[in-house]
Amino acid sequence: MRKYIATIITAFLIGLSLTFGFTATAATTGGSSADPLVAKSWVDDFVEQQFSGIKAQLTAIKEQIADLRTEIVIYINKKDYTVNGVSRTMDTAAVVNSDWRTMVPVRFVAEALGCTVDFSKNASGRTDKVYINGSSSIVLTIGSTTYTVDGASRTMDTAPVVNSDWRTMVPVRFVAEALGCQVDYTKNSAGATYSVIIKK
Repeated sequence: MRKYIATIITAFLIGLSLTFGFTATAATTGGSSADPLVAKSWVDDFVEQQFSGIKAQLTAIKEQIADLRTEIVIYINKKDYTVNGVSRTMDTAAVVNSDWRTMVPVRFVAEALGCTVDFSKNASGRTDKVYINGSSSIVLTIGSTTYTVDGASRTMDTAPVVNSDWRTMVPVRFVAEALGCQVDYTKNSAGATYSVIIKK
């Protein structure tokens, strides 16, 4: 009777093996992807193999996103500024005007943000309009607080000017925010604006 039962159990196990492709060797080595029962270590290795490529791609994407970010730091009354930590020099300094607004030379800031800058002149040959083209198209008029962003009219609380170095100075916050940037300021011990930080 015991021999008969043993024979039935053996036949049952052989049937399982044939049905599910599960062998004694697979069971002891952790199996394969075709096995219904596999060791946890094999599952961990399998998942790691499947997702390692995705992890590498995500890392590459994060690095590319980081490369696309821009941070500009401009110092008041200085020609020095930085773009992503790299020192550069403008040919005129940023200033705080009589309206207590920070004015920056438009070309240096716009081009650091990947924009193009063009100017038009009036009959006297002086700059009368500034055209900034980037994530938005901005048109500013010298001496006017009215400007346009993608054709829509807006108003600033101080006007662009041409300074004594013949450089076009614009209120940084209005222009930077129109280009989708964040603008922050630092102050010195006297409470005056020390630097402007533009992040995109």
